[in-house]
Amino acid sequence: MLKKIVKKILGMEAPKPDLTYLQYIDNKGSHLKNGFALRVDIPVPGKKYVTLGKDSMLSGTIVFESEEGHVSIGNESNFSPGALLICRESIIIEDNVFISWGCTICDHGSHSLYYMDRRDDYQVMLDNYKNQRNINIGKDWDTVDVRPVRICSDAWIGMNTVIMQGVTIGRGAIIGANSVIKQDVPEFTIVAGNPAQTVAKLPNI
Repeated sequence: MLKKIVKKILGMEAPKPDLTYLQYIDNKGSHLKNGFALRVDIPVPGKKYVTLGKDSMLSGTIVFESEEGHVSIGNESNFSPGALLICRESIIIEDNVFISWGCTICDHGSHSLYYMDRRDDYQVMLDNYKNQRNINIGKDWDTVDVRPVRICSDAWIGMNTVIMQGVTIGRGAIIGANSVIKQDVPEFTIVAGNPAQTVAKLPNI
């Protein structure tokens, strides 16, 4: 017993990872690397929230703030450390996609544009917090703009990019670092900036 305690203090025995999230993933052969996390705030028993293809590598975080939503990641895609997917409806990442460090991809606006709705949101959150419940229980999603996101095969999303709800990134497109994407990006196009603008066209070969 004493030896186990000493090993833990000295960092020689790493804590066992929390693998309870695996029950929510349909994994067809991808790799969950150190740092990967899945958060399901209001889980439905037996539901698969994430579908993974073959030989993708995931190090980022996927968040579901309600009972609904589904994330699909295809084959041989890379989901880097610090990247974040926040899903209410649908986020689809196809094959051979690179999502760089610190990217945020969200299929909803989180809150209403109307300030009184946001006040109501906060009261729900506060009541849940005071009663030691998840703060998203009872949230009124009808006031929130929710639209699916798709990132097509062979796209490369530069670090710290933000992709908003309703966006489709075309095949082979490249997004420059620190960009904010609010509109669809055509295939084999480089865009960058806030808001993102077309920088160049790429050959489709």
